[in-house]
Amino acid sequence: MKKKLIIILGSILIVLIGGIITFFSLYKKAPEYQYSPNELFQEGLAAVELDGKYGFINKNGETVIDFVYDDADSFYYGITIVKSGSKYKMIDKSGKQITTEGYEFLRIDEKSGLVVFRKNGKYGLLSREGELLADAVYDSISNFSEGLAIVKSGTKYGYIDESGKLTIEKNYNSVRDFNEGLAVINLDGKYGFINKKGELIIGNNYDYAESFYQGYAIVVVNTTSGNNYKVIDKNGKVVFTDYDSIQRTKNCFIVNKDGEYSILDKEGSSTTLTKYNEVEIINSGFALDDLYFEMFTASDDKNYYVINESGNVVISMAKEEGQEINVYIDVFNLDVYLGKYVDNNLTLLNNKGQMLNFVCENFLGAIFNGKLVVQKSQKYGVIDFIGNTIIDFNYDGIGLTADGYAIVEVKEKYGIIGLQGNIIAPIQYDFIVINYGM
Repeated sequence: MKKKLIIILGSILIVLIGGIITFFSLYKKAPEYQYSPNELFQEGLAAVELDGKYGFINKNGETVIDFVYDDADSFYYGITIVKSGSKYKMIDKSGKQITTEGYEFLRIDEKSGLVVFRKNGKYGLLSREGELLADAVYDSISNFSEGLAIVKSGTKYGYIDESGKLTIEKNYNSVRDFNEGLAVINLDGKYGFINKKGELIIGNNYDYAESFYQGYAIVVVNTTSGNNYKVIDKNGKVVFTDYDSIQRTKNCFIVNKDGEYSILDKEGSSTTLTKYNEVEIINSGFALDDLYFEMFTASDDKNYYVINESGNVVISMAKEEGQEINVYIDVFNLDVYLGKYVDNNLTLLNNKGQMLNFVCENFLGAIFNGKLVVQKSQKYGVIDFIGNTIIDFNYDGIGLTADGYAIVEVKEKYGIIGLQGNIIAPIQYDFIVINYGM
């Protein structure tokens, strides 16, 4: 079970631009998920720690499940994982224990609602009612994707279904989750694609392969002159080839040949990006659950840019020596920002043409539904994009959540307030659990 607390950072994606190393944490509900990452009151309850023990409170701040556990997680499908002593158990929303047996480890799969357990160092699978579906015989079990989960035994990988049955034998050196009915596999050092029957649909002829998205996948073949990036369709037909690199946006591909970037749509129409010396896509870093954006970043000698899939500049910000420019995402509405923070002056520009200039002591990048966490007089508060104060500057830390709350910190104690400043739970808790997502 992982600790899941966001303080100050809130919900943020900052991509790499101009060599700046920043954070990757995108909190947006993926289509296959029932749950929104970064949600506090999941299924109406939040796990909190008080005086060294965990319990659950509701949206009124009332205790619903007593503080008797040594650890606790968020609710999924009406159940959650709690820890008593060294053992993990499942309970329902009334606090009733579902499993009589304690386990070395338990994890609820967010897509299927099934539960991975560990016993004697090996992993198996339970239903959410505690019924044994797969014995603890595997070295690892992944999260489910399209009804199948990756299992590992020794150095080989295969797949089980939601009944716990091994449906694809453990024959592969490495594998990825299924996406659009196909999965990337590595066999004898080469990558190909199998279907859910385990049949090799696209031969293992590649030195690298990404998963399919909207019917296309990026693959790589190593040659004596370097890497040859290609795009293939689900029949294995090569759509584009002979590029030094290929990145993807939501509807297009950004290709690079001999240092020159272009945008290719799926029909092969090309828009050349001749003036830019560096181009980077914006993504979430969450593998198959990536949200691909309809914009990307670029730079030349004078400016940083956000550009749409037609090649038009959406935002530009001038470079100045010694100043870092970052890209931020408002993960509630997916607005994109360019921003810089210099000498206590924060400047942000977004894709709607809005600009914010604000004097503050610190800005760590949290933007959520047009609201920002900033620091003044050594305390954190929340402002809107006009600069109006939403939450007063009274706190040592603030984290914004997907369901519209703020976790606030004062002297290493935590509480919960609404974005109107109303108190939900007093600042008395040692810890507040929040779901980061997969």
